[in-house]
Amino acid sequence: MTGQTDIIELPLPSEWNLKTNHFIQPALYQMLNGDITAYVRSSLGVLFQSTSYDSGKSFSPLTATHIANPNSAIALLPSEQGLYMAYNPSSKSRNRLVVDLMNDELRVMKHIFDTTRVGHQLAYPNLCLVNQDSLALAYSCDQKSITLTQLACN
Repeated sequence: MTGQTDIIELPLPSEWNLKTNHFIQPALYQMLNGDITAYVRSSLGVLFQSTSYDSGKSFSPLTATHIANPNSAIALLPSEQGLYMAYNPSSKSRNRLVVDLMNDELRVMKHIFDTTRVGHQLAYPNLCLVNQDSLALAYSCDQKSITLTQLACN
């Protein structure tokens, strides 16, 4: 079975210099009201977001969020409780990785996991819902090893 593919570009404000500012690797989340938000890593020290209010036919211009990010990948996992997000909560360093349960406005409702490894990069997280009480988290350390851990989320 094949489907039709429409190419939609996220609008960028004209004053941004794309030679020095990078916006890559969107992670998509469909909010409870049906809107779709793309969270995008950037070279500007924070996550950016763009939202579709028409089922993905168009997206709003990218805007900065309040979530610090060192141009690092994030993982999103929607649940009945909210949005689980695994991310590096710093504008410069990847040595700390957290998992938080957030609401649609990216406000932390519950802190699930926090680890720091000074001198190392913890990156490329992935999340999986194991059951209603636990999550699986995988991430790389220095792009040389992979850590897998199960987290209680109740």
